[in-house]
Amino acid sequence: MQKFNIKNTIFKYDTILKIMEITQYEPLENDQLFAFLQINLPPDIKRKIYEEYFKVSIIYNKKYSILMGVIISDECHSLNPTSLKPLVETIIQKPKFLAYVCARNDLFSRLYKSHYIDGNKHFKNLDELTSISLAWLMYLYH
Repeated sequence: MQKFNIKNTIFKYDTILKIMEITQYEPLENDQLFAFLQINLPPDIKRKIYEEYFKVSIIYNKKYSILMGVIISDECHSLNPTSLKPLVETIIQKPKFLAYVCARNDLFSRLYKSHYIDGNKHFKNLDELTSISLAWLMYLYH
């Protein structure tokens, strides 16, 4: 069992607070994760912090990178939302990932608000999913 020095514990607590100031929806820097791993805490506390703040960001960073890869594809450049629609559908079905994408992409955030919160589709003859996907591409490439 490890003994905690009061001064070190306070320093470590301050370090944890600084690390946790980043929201779970912001991208993680490698040095932030490394700093967290260096903190001497009981494993259960470390696991809880990792699960709530770091794991989500790591997973969402990968998914967001895939999404951006599709956005810059030739298919999307030619305003074809076919490959984008399933990804947008996944975003909308997962509230935490939706919050992450909205925090990182202002255009998508505005389009989501317009289509799903305000009920104002950009393309009246299309369903909401196709409309938001095509609107995203139109704003980017038209």
